[in-house]
Amino acid sequence: MSIQIAIADDHELFRSGIRNMLGNHGDFKVVVEASSGVDLLEKLGYERVDILLLDVDMPEMNGTEALQQIRAKYPDTKVLMLTMYNHDEHMLYYLKNGASAYLLKDMSVEEMCTAIRAVFYSGQYLTNKAARVLLDEEIKSPDAPIALSAREQQVLRLICMEKTTSEIAEELFLSPRTVETYRKQLLEKTNSKNIAGLVRYALERKGLI
Repeated sequence: MSIQIAIADDHELFRSGIRNMLGNHGDFKVVVEASSGVDLLEKLGYERVDILLLDVDMPEMNGTEALQQIRAKYPDTKVLMLTMYNHDEHMLYYLKNGASAYLLKDMSVEEMCTAIRAVFYSGQYLTNKAARVLLDEEIKSPDAPIALSAREQQVLRLICMEKTTSEIAEELFLSPRTVETYRKQLLEKTNSKNIAGLVRYALERKGLI
């Protein structure tokens, strides 16, 4: 089964480039193209859309408003934000408000394909910077619970299964560096000194593994 994709961007040349690039991969199929948020909402619903590549800046209805409406009307469609804004506050906003990934338009073809597959199969794709921004926000938040995030629990389970950093990265569609970031964060959060301490922490808490 192919991954059905919608592209929403007000630059036709950019849409065409993405469409042609995705066409080189047999598991991708572009089924919807739109030049604005309004245009997008008019076209969605006629085709099954698994993945939406959504530009942040568009006329008539920008990506922010479009994201809100799409998450409400089409909750099964995963949204990957496309932007030129490499700002922490923008990234944090979209990731906390329903986006499954926040991608810069100058990324490589390989990274875009990896991101699409990761979101389709596991629900989220985080670049190294996105992972850092989310971790920093969690640390800074005065109301943040000590409980581990869903992604941290995934990493912890795989650590307890004796998976290597490379194996965890491949299974969760993350970079090895991002996995190491999660590993260090787990050690800090659980007050563990080593991997054995992490395993002991998991065993003492039912439901983690």
